[in-house]
Amino acid sequence: MFCYIKYAEWEGGKCDEGSLHRLGPGSIRSLIMKNTLQENKTLLINPNCYIRILIDYIAEIVKFDFKSASFDLCNENGELLRVDEMEPCESATKVLMFQKTYIVVKCFRNDDGIIKSLEPLLYKNSREYFDVKSRLKKYISSSTKKMSDKKKRNSDEIMKFNRTRRRSDEESLCRASSSRSSRRTLQSSGSSKNVFLGKTSSSAH
Repeated sequence: MFCYIKYAEWEGGKCDEGSLHRLGPGSIRSLIMKNTLQENKTLLINPNCYIRILIDYIAEIVKFDFKSASFDLCNENGELLRVDEMEPCESATKVLMFQKTYIVVKCFRNDDGIIKSLEPLLYKNSREYFDVKSRLKKYISSSTKKMSDKKKRNSDEIMKFNRTRRRSDEESLCRASSSRSSRRTLQSSGSSKNVFLGKTSSSAH
């Protein structure tokens, strides 16, 4: 009952990429033809434990630098597991499935804590790097759109609530005004009736 973690060992804050730094698709194809692509490392883990223990264990193995980025995992489709948002004592089996492969991801956030970029902790001259990187970009784009749509829906709901409340307040004011007007009319009618009766009594005498 295990799953697999793919990673590149992070030395001094950077993956050991040899003399290769920036590779495009053409370079990757060339490397494939020359059979010089670097193989990522694979870690076999048992996810039947607390998520915090698992994160610390993986981070120690891959020499993860928490000072420059936050830790996360993604599946092979580039979907983040958001393990950093889980409670420390939650079971890792909630997000990790047996016999599935996951990739260590470096998350870079802005001052508001929102993810601005994701970097798979893989060798840049490996087969998986560009595929996972591309999928993570799509994930961020999709997440940003969902967040924007959610904010718009929340804004629309707040505006709708405010309009409804204003309408309700206006109706309450109208009812209160109408009630006061009715009381004044009744009071005025009562006074006129008393005056009329008083005059009638005087005439009788």
